[in-house]
Amino acid sequence: MPYPWEDSIPDVDDAPDNETEGDPANNGHHFTVGLDTVEFEHVDWLWPGRIPFAKVSIIEGDPDSGKSTITLDLAARVSSGTPMPLQPFVRNEPAGVVLVCAEDDLGDTILPRILAHGGEPAMIGSVTLTRDEQGELIPLAIPDDMQRLRGAIAERNAKLMIIDPITAYLTATINSNNDAQVRRAMTPLKDLAEQTHCAMLLVRHLNKSGELKAKYRGGGSIAFSGAARSVMVVDKHPEQENVYVMARVKGNLAKTIPSVTYKIESEDLYESPVIKWLGTDKIDADTLLKGHDARTDAPERTQAEEWLRMILENGPMLARDVQSEARKDGITMITLRRAKEKLGIVPARQRDAKGKTIGWSWALSGVGQSENGPEAKTT
Repeated sequence: MPYPWEDSIPDVDDAPDNETEGDPANNGHHFTVGLDTVEFEHVDWLWPGRIPFAKVSIIEGDPDSGKSTITLDLAARVSSGTPMPLQPFVRNEPAGVVLVCAEDDLGDTILPRILAHGGEPAMIGSVTLTRDEQGELIPLAIPDDMQRLRGAIAERNAKLMIIDPITAYLTATINSNNDAQVRRAMTPLKDLAEQTHCAMLLVRHLNKSGELKAKYRGGGSIAFSGAARSVMVVDKHPEQENVYVMARVKGNLAKTIPSVTYKIESEDLYESPVIKWLGTDKIDADTLLKGHDARTDAPERTQAEEWLRMILENGPMLARDVQSEARKDGITMITLRRAKEKLGIVPARQRDAKGKTIGWSWALSGVGQSENGPEAKTT
């Protein structure tokens, strides 16, 4: 949609020389728009409180935290009309999706994940690349190739565009750490989202500065977050084993919302990871990321290692019993897991007489081991 003030901006070459109305300095043309002429609009949401239409959103996190799989889950939901996570009664009409994904292959990675999440492949398109005179692929570049992105959205009538990762598509003249240069790339993306009413979802990695607040942890310039209306970060839950959290770092357009928890599970038919959404959690982005900065809990981890050696020195124990004892002694699950990894403890499956799994055991290397695996004692 056109900006409300576009009709007021003159074409200098076409401006009449004999204009007499208004300020002579601008030949009677106006360079501002009165807010009384602007129509009030409600924010339209793809995923309420998290991903708005017509705006730029960012999801960021470390490798193996599921951020790319999450974007494909969302793409599958849009393509099939499936409700957004934790929105079971809000079903939408199936809509188009455009993917711009540099790090994953379409055939062996992206398509299986779309199918595993119940998506409709016919509704999803990947932006094609062109070739030069020598037949070499020409990478997509932002902001140089905005017309190609605009054409892709129009071709698919897309309601969602995913760019993963955004830094892979910046033109060579854009330094991702330079605020002014990043704004030069992000401004056209914002404009494209507004003009097409498409939700623009960018993927970004985290930097290594674990001591910083969450809003400064996104890789590259802070201008990425500045241009986005919503920024979410994903990481492992500091207290729950094999559970991840998506927490909102920035949300200019919505009230405070809880974080969302999920697991990354395996889907056998398509041999693909899938996101299983669990529920909500009160943990915020700063606490989430601080929980995974090993430098902040080194003393606690050292104590947990000593505690774990002591409790396992007489032989294997069921993992659930170790965890229960750890909680009683004030050891968090994330600290316990780090201590387990530091000691090289590999869980072993425990089965009953019929071969049914009854739990997992932990054992120190060489303590209570046998050819058939450790037999765990219980507390």
